[in-house]
Amino acid sequence: MIKEEKSILPLTRRIERGTTGICVEYTIEAISKPQYIHSAQTMGVRNTIEEQIMERLWHYPNGRLNLSFLSAAQDVEPRAYYGITVAYKTSPDYRFLSRIFAWLFNFSPDEALVAADFQRAYGSALGDHIFEKWRGYRMDLTKMIGYFGTDYEKGQKFFSLVMEKVVQYEERINTVRRSREPSFEPYSSISDDGEKEAGREASADACRSEPRGEAGAGACRTGKGNPCGAPAVAGGLDTSGPNAVAAP
Repeated sequence: MIKEEKSILPLTRRIERGTTGICVEYTIEAISKPQYIHSAQTMGVRNTIEEQIMERLWHYPNGRLNLSFLSAAQDVEPRAYYGITVAYKTSPDYRFLSRIFAWLFNFSPDEALVAADFQRAYGSALGDHIFEKWRGYRMDLTKMIGYFGTDYEKGQKFFSLVMEKVVQYEERINTVRRSREPSFEPYSSISDDGEKEAGREASADACRSEPRGEAGAGACRTGKGNPCGAPAVAGGLDTSGPNAVAAP
């Protein structure tokens, strides 16, 4: 039984919350007491592991943790502590970067970063200076990152401006895509054959519901305009065909 549980490791997962722009993966490499492997996969343990990684992430993008947990009550009695060894690593999130570069290579004039954007973020003088850097670097994001260096505040303001334009670009693209999707009109009409069939059905219903006798003489009695396909009758008698009966 223990061998089957050990085969579950290593167990790799990805942190999805609070990691915009980066990909964070961690691997449970070992458990000190393999009989607690199922306890180690509970949502509570998973949340604790991810919280511990996120606390260290920005200072230590890659690393290894040794964490202790108390076994869940339903696992093995008596309850006991067990250790988990977790390795984690970070990398740029391609999905996020692809959004930025899609804007960079396809933006329209209305979606470009202009001097007014930099002035709004940095003030008039500094904004003009950074805008000239942006133009001088020919809109090269890597050179802008080199320019800001470890000045994370100014660098973050720059990428906040970039993301405003990315969102604006994506809204335009999504609008264009929706406009090109085929539109389906609600079903409000039928073909000519369908109209004829519907007319025959309506007339047949009228025939079936029409009162019989002298007071109810109509299309079905006289055969005039009889759309039902039934032989003409008089007083309820068949007056046509091989079984015709003379009308009284």
